[in-house]
Amino acid sequence: MALESSSNELQILNDDVLLKIFSFCDIATVVAISETTRHFHTLASSRQVWLSLIRELHQRNFLHLEREKGLEDLTKPELVALAKRVVFGPRSFSSESGKDGLKVTRQIILKPTIPLGPGILDWENETLLLPNSDFVLFRHLHFECIDVASDKVIWRHTGHWSGYKVQVFTAELVDEGTAAIIVAGIRTYERDRQNFVEVLRLDFETGTSTSLLLRNAPNTDFDNPFRRLRMSGDFVVATIGSRQSATIFVLQLSTGLCCTVDVPAQPVDIDLVPGHLIMLWDSDEFGELHLGVWGLHNLIQSATSTGAIRTPISTFPPIHSETMDVSNFPGLSFRMSCHPSPLHTDSSRLWVLISTTSVPSNGSPRTLLRKYHVTHPRSRAISIRSVAQWEHADSFPIPTESSEISYGGWVETYYGGQHFYSLASDEPCIKNLDLPNRGDFTHLSPYSLALTYSTYDSVVINYYE
Repeated sequence: MALESSSNELQILNDDVLLKIFSFCDIATVVAISETTRHFHTLASSRQVWLSLIRELHQRNFLHLEREKGLEDLTKPELVALAKRVVFGPRSFSSESGKDGLKVTRQIILKPTIPLGPGILDWENETLLLPNSDFVLFRHLHFECIDVASDKVIWRHTGHWSGYKVQVFTAELVDEGTAAIIVAGIRTYERDRQNFVEVLRLDFETGTSTSLLLRNAPNTDFDNPFRRLRMSGDFVVATIGSRQSATIFVLQLSTGLCCTVDVPAQPVDIDLVPGHLIMLWDSDEFGELHLGVWGLHNLIQSATSTGAIRTPISTFPPIHSETMDVSNFPGLSFRMSCHPSPLHTDSSRLWVLISTTSVPSNGSPRTLLRKYHVTHPRSRAISIRSVAQWEHADSFPIPTESSEISYGGWVETYYGGQHFYSLASDEPCIKNLDLPNRGDFTHLSPYSLALTYSTYDSVVINYYE
């Protein structure tokens, strides 16, 4: 009724004004308006409107575009096809194309200098294709940035220590894609071994970086402490610890404030939406999995005001919490991923994937995928609700901590063969992969499903039809 009333009010405006208004809407709003009248359908279907919509997606880093291709030359059907690809993924990922239906339409092979050593592909050689498709962050014995077009290393991280290792990293593009904010989780190997989180700004045009923040993270007595690292807007969050115990390290970029929060149990998984921490953890109670949401600003302000070095997260009531019954999932493992929505501004899609890892003689394997819709407008409280779930009578492997569930619900895994799978339907959809000589780490772009991985002597980027 509200949309119908608004539609009647819009009727008095001329077409030029309407087109301008539509150009400032998100995709979901334009599609909804187009269904109210024939005239609005015609206006909302114009190339002018869709060019503005796709430009906005590009500015929000949803699109992987080849450097030499611009949006201005695309027709209206091509612009709509780009939007569909962002939301649904490449066409060859549809269930109709079959297990072997994936088609690589473009492959880029980069040739950086990769030092060899025992197990180099097992725990080294991690890649991250940045959303503009122009640059790849590459962690091996060094941590560097490669220009895709020239196949040249334009930047290499220089630390403050004689012996150190970047163990985890993440990045966000800024300044219209001319620079990136990079966050690195660092372990030093000097006499007093320590953990640090460093925030840098990398200028792609000059290949120079500026260290913005360097903070001590909780120290550990083992050499692989970082498990997850996330950044969203003004906040960075890392999980640090072993499989038996863990802490959450929170850093606010604008103030430099940081705090350490003890989590209730292991295993635990985290992700971020603007201004909020989402945490999924296994309960001490058998058959229960917990999902909680905390406001990061209040969390860091409250934790730092106490003066305590570490604060139990139970001290801070969550904004949202729920308990999942997983009594049918013995020996479970799980993964959570959250991505901003290209359809709605101020909203995100959250996936929770749960699978059995060990099945008793009287039990059966099973996997559960649950989808949540998260709204996080600046003027109102965050809202999170489950909108769909699928349960399958089989055990599907959970992706590693460096891997993600894509926006469309796809997972890339190396267990029992190389393949993608999606469980967001009544029947599982599986796609076989051919990634010769790949290592343990792959990066699946959450919207385009471009796949980046390393071999002994190359970094490979696959784009699919």
